[in-house]
Amino acid sequence: MHSLVSLDLNTCHRIAASTTRSINLPNLKKLQLSWINYECLRRLLSCCPSLEELSLSVNEFEKHSVSLTSKKLKRLCMRLAGVSMVDVIIDAPILDELNYSSSSILSMQMLDSVSNVKSLELEAYTTRVSRGRPMKTIIFLNLTHLQLVGCLPLVIEAIGLMVHCPKLEVFVLRLIIFDKMVWNKEVVFVPVEHVKRIELHTSTIVDQFGEEMLNLVTLLLRSAKVLEKLTLYGRRTYFNYLNKPRFYQTLFECVEATSQYQVELLGVYELTS
Repeated sequence: MHSLVSLDLNTCHRIAASTTRSINLPNLKKLQLSWINYECLRRLLSCCPSLEELSLSVNEFEKHSVSLTSKKLKRLCMRLAGVSMVDVIIDAPILDELNYSSSSILSMQMLDSVSNVKSLELEAYTTRVSRGRPMKTIIFLNLTHLQLVGCLPLVIEAIGLMVHCPKLEVFVLRLIIFDKMVWNKEVVFVPVEHVKRIELHTSTIVDQFGEEMLNLVTLLLRSAKVLEKLTLYGRRTYFNYLNKPRFYQTLFECVEATSQYQVELLGVYELTS
């Protein structure tokens, strides 16, 4: 199928390995795969030499490692199942954007293999790293946009120790927290030292005006030295143990004590009469 440039396949685990051997998609640019296994994925990618954008979810729960190769790939969205995953290697030398979700988010090999990306989104719920390999700092020279989703404080601290982004301009934090947050000076926010814009999104299960949230906001503000804009966005919540006036008073005192930048309040944070 030489003219095909975009393909969307669902329940791909039903594709037999013998079938993929006969596929040839030389001009395919965009591919979306839902519930594929690694063997079929490897074979499909070998049939798509011009692929630039790939979105996939994998349903092999017992897989321990995976390697993905695509020489012309620019954008990758990857959802991996399985808590036993320890290593992911992405061989895509011109990759610009990576959206990655897995319980093994802190695989050192995975981060090292994508250190040239410009935009990186990570979804993590554990601080698992590959066994037998020491923690090291990986320099992302081209990274300008970093988004962390559903991260616990320990995960953010570990990412801060592992990732150095000297050109980072935008830092987005989307909190989906299932236990109490503890934010203090021990948490390392290496990614925000040079950022110009920070976005903080909170869900309904977070105490959005509580002491923990206030500690997080003030820590972000004090860690970002050249910040130009802070955006707080929250959804409606029933947990307001810290009253709004105190939250806003402390927030703006912190703003006045640091530097001049814009604060945007949206959703539950929006000031109303």
